[in-house]
Amino acid sequence: MSYIGLLVQRCSIERKTVSLNDQAQMRQTWSVVYTDVPCRLDKIGNFTSTLSQTPTGQTSRNEFVGFFLRDQDIITGDRILIDGFYLYVTPSLPVYDAKKLHHKEVFMSVQET
Repeated sequence: MSYIGLLVQRCSIERKTVSLNDQAQMRQTWSVVYTDVPCRLDKIGNFTSTLSQTPTGQTSRNEFVGFFLRDQDIITGDRILIDGFYLYVTPSLPVYDAKKLHHKEVFMSVQET
């Protein structure tokens, strides 16, 4: 089976833009840059959430690794929409075989407050 055959899920990739409104306040907007992207997402570690205490309360963080084709444009800060959930891309490195870029493994998390 080829690597492409393992990418059995589909997702959308969104990218954030930041602008200032009339009151000089920052405004974030998300734009869909790719749809129907072949991917595969797997949960990292056990199936319990990582809990951390924040000044505003407790946060639950679930971490995933996503596999994408080598030429897929995906960067740190992008947001992935899959099965109705948003996952946020954290810094990741491409994966090489002995000669060339093989595929991309992207770390991401969903955060709930």
